[in-house]
Amino acid sequence: MSSTNPLAPTVAPFYSYRHLFNDVNGVIRNYTPRTPMRFWNDDVQEFTRSAVTELDPKSETDARNYLGVIARLVVWTVNIACLPLRREVVFDAGNIDKFIHDRRKAHTAKYLDSMQFRLYRIGRELGAKVPPVGSKSRRPSSEAFGPYTAAEMVRFRNQGATRSTASRRHNWMTLLALAAGCGLNSIEIMALPVEAIRFDADAVRVVVEGERPRSIVCLQVWEEDLRRLVSSPLADFYLLSKAERPSFPHKFVQRYVNRAANDGQAFNLERLRSTWIVTHLNAGTPLFPLMNALGVKDIKTLSRFERFVDDLDVDTHTAAFRQARA
Repeated sequence: MSSTNPLAPTVAPFYSYRHLFNDVNGVIRNYTPRTPMRFWNDDVQEFTRSAVTELDPKSETDARNYLGVIARLVVWTVNIACLPLRREVVFDAGNIDKFIHDRRKAHTAKYLDSMQFRLYRIGRELGAKVPPVGSKSRRPSSEAFGPYTAAEMVRFRNQGATRSTASRRHNWMTLLALAAGCGLNSIEIMALPVEAIRFDADAVRVVVEGERPRSIVCLQVWEEDLRRLVSSPLADFYLLSKAERPSFPHKFVQRYVNRAANDGQAFNLERLRSTWIVTHLNAGTPLFPLMNALGVKDIKTLSRFERFVDDLDVDTHTAAFRQARA
């Protein structure tokens, strides 16, 4: 008669543990990072635990070290960089570089170099195309989402009037106006109260609170859209119509847009933000005020968009550099 292990799980997770019924396995299953629990949702947990399990840590200490650094990268990738939860994205060299760069004010250069080295090594072990630290073949940080064309933006605007429900029409235009008109990301849009939109005599301003507080002047072409959205009965406390704020804003927003698009073309929020950035760069908006409006501290963020900016004609270039007084 065969015996049954009473400790064996009744339902196996979609990833497999190589350490069965030992302390390492327990560390992996029970780990919780020091981060708001809305960021440590089921998808992020499964992704992190699966990656650490595949790395096959030999001790509880190794498991905790892997979990700590991977969890931070994953949470940042999804909630700050607003990128999809896929290994080739999370452990991409360019993504790791940006994650490290974002922490430069909180940690020493030595600590960040060590973290980068560990994440590169982890990425390679998990099959990502990550070069050795210091390699000249590393993906350049200049890569960025390209902006939408004027024709694409017209199509997205037109789609807003034809969505299947009043809520979808309202939210579709809210996402467009706040991302393409003000440069907000999905987390900021989800958390934006109606009262944060100010209709001043000279402009429409959006006041963003949180980790990157700032005031943003909306592009003129989106001002009337924001006026209509704010006056809508669907705009209660938050401008985006939803009774509860999701714990995973980026995933919620993209799924929402995909559903609302029906048979039309769905937009990508990050590309809308790129469109806002490139619009300002082409218009000659001063770089440092633009950085403040975007909520970034390093000019390298804007340098990623250089290849999308229009070339100046000779006369405009000459006039800009002469700065001649009339």
